[in-house]
Amino acid sequence: MASRFDSDRSLDTRLRPYVLQVYRSLFPGSRYQPMEELGDTGLMFDKNWGVDGFICTTQHRKLAVQSKCRRHDFLTERRYQVISGIPDFTQEFMNAAGTQYEAPGEWFHLNAELYFFGWATSDESGLAKWLLLDIPRYKAIVEAAGGLAKIGRLQQNKAGGKASFYAIPVTRLRDAWLATYREGWIVPPEDDSPAPWDDEQPTASGSLVQGNLLT
Repeated sequence: MASRFDSDRSLDTRLRPYVLQVYRSLFPGSRYQPMEELGDTGLMFDKNWGVDGFICTTQHRKLAVQSKCRRHDFLTERRYQVISGIPDFTQEFMNAAGTQYEAPGEWFHLNAELYFFGWATSDESGLAKWLLLDIPRYKAIVEAAGGLAKIGRLQQNKAGGKASFYAIPVTRLRDAWLATYREGWIVPPEDDSPAPWDDEQPTASGSLVQGNLLT
């Protein structure tokens, strides 16, 4: 049986075409360069800098990007959410947490410029919702708050590499949103009305590329 870690990596791989579709919609004419193309250098960027790939723009810029996709139930099921009705962004903190092999995780070497974070459709054939974060702004939010523990809840995976991570309601990172699936799809925590995705039928085609760069 595959571990949760392997399952999550498999999901990222299956959804990559839809993630690249978002990149192309936000940066027309761009090309995505995965770290695999760079051999050992790419492995170094991935391991030491938290970079999954580069968005190569028409203006000869290379935007370093990290990406993560989660299952649909993390988007919709309140038992997985720090604030009921608000999905979480998850930030890996320590690898092999609590073991003799414990080591700093992604947070300590996250030097990409952009962070794509998406949720799969219920049948995992596309993207239901997504955000693109400006990482320097995200880090500034954490710094101003006094650390990840001030804005998120520490949790630990019990499978795979037993990594610990902070679950952070995405509304607490709103100032770092660079682009999003659709403006207004998050109901503020103080609003008691149903979350908008409760009565939506997810689009399985993965064609939900409606985002614009926010200013």
